[in-house]
Amino acid sequence: MFSLMENYKKRWAGLDDYLPPSAGVNRVGRNMANYFFFQALMRHGTFDEYHFFLANDAHRRLFADVHGPFLSSIGVSKKIVLRDRLELADKAVLNDFTVVHLNDHISLFNAVCRLRNAAGSQVPVTSFIHSISYADHMNKYLEMSLAGASHNDAIICSSECGKRVVLRCFDKISDRLSVPRAKTKLEVIPLGIDEIPAPLDRQKARSQFNFLDNQVVALCFGRFSDFDKMDLFPLLQAFKHAANNNSKLVLAGAVHEETYFKMVQLWTKALGLSEQVEFVIDPCEEQKRLLYSAADFFVSVADNPQETFGLTPLEAMAARLPLIVSDFDGYRELCSDDVGFRVPTAWCDLQELDALQAIMDGRTFHRLAAQSISVDVLALADAMKKLFEDTALRAKMSVASRARFEAYYSHKKTIGRLERLWDTLKTDFEPLPQTDDPLSLNISDTFSHYVTRQINLDDKVRISSFGKEFLANNFSYPLLSNINDLIVSGDIDKAMKRAVKPTIIKTLCQTFDQPTWKTRYLVMWMLKHELLELVD
Repeated sequence: MFSLMENYKKRWAGLDDYLPPSAGVNRVGRNMANYFFFQALMRHGTFDEYHFFLANDAHRRLFADVHGPFLSSIGVSKKIVLRDRLELADKAVLNDFTVVHLNDHISLFNAVCRLRNAAGSQVPVTSFIHSISYADHMNKYLEMSLAGASHNDAIICSSECGKRVVLRCFDKISDRLSVPRAKTKLEVIPLGIDEIPAPLDRQKARSQFNFLDNQVVALCFGRFSDFDKMDLFPLLQAFKHAANNNSKLVLAGAVHEETYFKMVQLWTKALGLSEQVEFVIDPCEEQKRLLYSAADFFVSVADNPQETFGLTPLEAMAARLPLIVSDFDGYRELCSDDVGFRVPTAWCDLQELDALQAIMDGRTFHRLAAQSISVDVLALADAMKKLFEDTALRAKMSVASRARFEAYYSHKKTIGRLERLWDTLKTDFEPLPQTDDPLSLNISDTFSHYVTRQINLDDKVRISSFGKEFLANNFSYPLLSNINDLIVSGDIDKAMKRAVKPTIIKTLCQTFDQPTWKTRYLVMWMLKHELLELVD
């Protein structure tokens, strides 16, 4: 169903598979955002081709199986080209593309930039930020300062707050180590979501959850995890201050921390709120849509530095819900005054705790950090009280919420902004000087002393006795997983036939229509398996 390469002008490349996250702990904002981005790019992007350089044949089959029906349904299958990641060793390959875009700025961003530099290609590399509060990220930022990433590349920040974090990290590394500051561009383009269908009939939606006609329903949607989302205790306490007899609070999402979830349930009971607080666990997409249609406003009080942007407030805005959010990270940029309320937050300098981050697991550190960040409970209660009691205010903010979503956060808008950035980076690309990669391990050189001898292009090989038997009987040699991405069975026979007489390896390479390094690898593999032998 997928096309072979053709000579198009606009080509997009990536190394990620964008598989939909499974239910449970993998269903987090980062994974969902990347999956939504892939679907939006396929729907709204204007590239002629999309090339995915995946790890091996099994990986490519998985991509085709999972994404195939969706890509066919929107008519873009012919634009998809699935390629072997090993092709990136060919120095000419990267020049074919407008951009190489990656899921995140940590995993492969620097490596792809260095590969591009080594090839002398003129293609920008871009990536998204997601969570940016982990100590080991500083090593990657140092790498950006020393090698690979350049002013031709861009890290796409979902919020100004997130951009400021990355800038501060760049500056700290430069000041502490007296190295040049990373030159990578930082561009702010928010995450987006597709325009959700029109809200379902409100009364029918509310009847699904047995909400009473006179109840005003506040919805908090997000995974139950204080480690990497938010602590719901302050929200429950604020609700106790704000609630009247007609108030309802719905806490919905996946349970990522079972112990914490049980604590929230117990605290709800201890506060005497069991009748007014409802839990909806692991709602499916249809239940999720029903909740947004049934609710009167949305509340989310993120208090964890792991959070950078927040997709659920976008979903609420698309569903025309007023917002109450913590004045924290990218949340404050989503929620303007006409859309809802931003609840003040506070923190203090705890350098002693910071110093322990390197010897703690990330989850524990983020729990401790988040528990030192406070959300103003009384201000939160005041905002909730206003929306519980003021029907006209809710109606006014509902209209503004949808309008703000359409203006800034629909995928049609965000994909358009991304394409303009990619086109600009490609057009303005300035060639980089050819330099050795200072961070490359270069395993074949570094470990060269491990072996008895080195084999070069001037050495001679010939078919072995075992190879002759193998060829005569038309055997098929078993290939280990991933090896078949480098070695084709037909090439094994071809090499043996051409080495019946002693043959210089360089001459043998010239008879194959593939990069020389692949034939050299084939020769070494055949020597390993006694199909060829060296001629002294």
